Amino acid sequence: MSLFRKSRYLFVRYIQIKIIIERIKPKLSIIFTARNDNYGGNLVERIQAAIKVLIYLTNKYRFYTELIIVEYNPPGDKLRLHTILKLDNNKYLTIRFIEVPHAYHKTLPSSDRTPFFEFIAKNIGIRRATADFILSTNLDIIFSDQLFAFFSSHTLDAHAFYRINRTDIDNKEFPPQMTSEKILTLSKQSAYVTLTERGPVILRPFSFMGIKALILKYLYPLFVFLKFQNIKNSVSPVHEQAAGDFLLMHKKIWNKIRGFSEEPISGYLDGYILCYAYSMGYSQIILPFPIYHILHDYAREGRPTKTLAEYITNRNRILKTKKPVIQNHLHWGAYNHKFQEKVFSKTT
Repeated sequence: MSLFRKSRYLFVRYIQIKIIIERIKPKLSIIFTARNDNYGGNLVERIQAAIKVLIYLTNKYRFYTELIIVEYNPPGDKLRLHTILKLDNNKYLTIRFIEVPHAYHKTLPSSDRTPFFEFIAKNIGIRRATADFILSTNLDIIFSDQLFAFFSSHTLDAHAFYRINRTDIDNKEFPPQMTSEKILTLSKQSAYVTLTERGPVILRPFSFMGIKALILKYLYPLFVFLKFQNIKNSVSPVHEQAAGDFLLMHKKIWNKIRGFSEEPISGYLDGYILCYAYSMGYSQIILPFPIYHILHDYAREGRPTKTLAEYITNRNRILKTKKPVIQNHLHWGAYNHKFQEKVFSKTT
């Protein structure tokens, strides 16, 4: 074979391989954070239901997706999540488990006060994502069919950040034998409140969960609003409700903002990043599709946090001055650390 023909052959093969790689490259990276400590109750069951539906939807729409589960400071006496979760049939979903060990956690400030830094863990996943668009969410979120139909048929805006209304459901667990279609049906049927940009909307006001939601998600926020009514501009132009459950942006925006603040606290950091993106001129797009949040308990007592009043004051200042405070260093997301990783894909 002549040098010219050989060069042409290699060039054609290079283009063919590049096309194949681009075709199967994840179009979306989704970030979960977790540890096998049964936080909130039925933790394994909740994350299993979320993964089962995600596998179903990515297969249905043939939408190549990457799920990164950051297992942060896992308890030494518990099995790792990748050993107990069912992860098969994930033809279009690559699942990556990144383990952040206790040795790393204990180097951080206030590590003795909390075993789990949610937003530091999310940053670790975001920084290692391979898709152009990255969705930061939580392990007990069930995505809807409508959302993945949208993903598979639309081009996302690289100059916008995407939010969505979270819908709460009163199912605490789904039996292992339940199909994904049934999980989605029950989620829709048991929904009792949706958290919109204008506040909570009670879907079933006369159910037990509807009454509870009325108190916790409407009357209590109203009380808080009245308590802090002396703070000007307390209504935000960004969709702050359940901010940590769905934030989708292009990788370039995540890098420009440098992820969530890595302060060793747990309060309102998901709200701050929305203000940063908005004040930097990126458009907010609120998708008209539900995501379902599985009911669970919260236990955040003793964890370092900021007050609501402090958040409102800082948020208003950022939005007014359009000057976000970028706190993280260039190696945000522990990018200069190498963590152990397990990968599950159709080729493994």
